[in-house]
Amino acid sequence: MRAYEAHGGKLTSLYVEEHLRTLEKTMVSRGPELSGIADLKEWDVDLVFIAHNISAAEVPDREIMGVKVRVKFQTYNEFFKQAIEAGIPSTIFDNFVLEPLREARTPSIVRDTLAERTLG
Repeated sequence: MRAYEAHGGKLTSLYVEEHLRTLEKTMVSRGPELSGIADLKEWDVDLVFIAHNISAAEVPDREIMGVKVRVKFQTYNEFFKQAIEAGIPSTIFDNFVLEPLREARTPSIVRDTLAERTLG
């Protein structure tokens, strides 16, 4: 299983460790429910943090409630390039990237930064 955590700024080790701490708390409280889907020892999760800038140190693989968790990092540029190479359907890109960018609650600086980083 792959899970994505999108981060709007510079990704730091402190942010990653805090996220993993809260993930562990969630797993403890939801463990019985999740194990009803499948034995947690059979779960294998790649947790991919996506950010504009990454300063976080590499995180060793860990086990949370029997679930194997690997932490990976990817920039938005890498993520978009990979999605395009994989042939992601335009409707998915429109729904999960472009539509949120068009929302009034999205600051103009976010749109400007994306355009600057992707268009050069």
